[in-house]
Amino acid sequence: MGSINARAELIRTREFNGWKFDDEIHIAQEGEAIRILGSWQGNGIDIQPIWNEMLEKQMKTMKRWNIHYPSATGRVMIAKSLVVSLAYYLLTVNGIDRGSLERMERNIRRFIWNGRRGRMAWERAILPIKEGGLGAPSIKVLYEAIKVGWLKRWWRPGPDRPDWAWIANELVFQSAQQKPEVTRNTLKEWIYQTWPIKIKSERLTKSMREMIEAAQKYNATISLMRVPTNLRLEMPAFHHVKL
Repeated sequence: MGSINARAELIRTREFNGWKFDDEIHIAQEGEAIRILGSWQGNGIDIQPIWNEMLEKQMKTMKRWNIHYPSATGRVMIAKSLVVSLAYYLLTVNGIDRGSLERMERNIRRFIWNGRRGRMAWERAILPIKEGGLGAPSIKVLYEAIKVGWLKRWWRPGPDRPDWAWIANELVFQSAQQKPEVTRNTLKEWIYQTWPIKIKSERLTKSMREMIEAAQKYNATISLMRVPTNLRLEMPAFHHVKL
């Protein structure tokens, strides 16, 4: 948290708000990745080597099963249960870059078609069997669903809302476009207000940027058939959506 200068000062002085860190406590350096509950966290970290290792693991799994000559249906089951599952948790907690996403999708598609030209368009192959597809897994579709899942957590009402949602809201406000000027006391939740956000703002993390882009892509907003009067009165007076 904080600017890069503030973080550098904390590392240099080993103090925060007058509290001195013990010598036994390790302070992560800029660019140093720390593993927490299976995720990799840190300021300015590069997790590309982690994804390269994951892609290699997936390739080894597919090569190991390829020698048994499974059917197309069997390959779909293998891809779902043994290949995609390897990356699911890391996709959820750390996200993935576009290049690794494309490589993973391409590797799985090549495995399911056994290195040959597909018998149908991939867009159809990933459809459910009832809709004429094979039910093949699509990493791109899965990642979109993961981003929408995080959006649902962000917008969760009441006491079930995670603490990080309030921090995310503040960062979003700090990334609001200032022309026309938007005052802080008129803003509450960007989901039900119309003030514009700078998607490329340096204040937004990669995961927040992706969630906001997903919300805009799928036109996520409040949609109610009938809005009670008391709810209308609780809505902000400015920058609100139409109910």
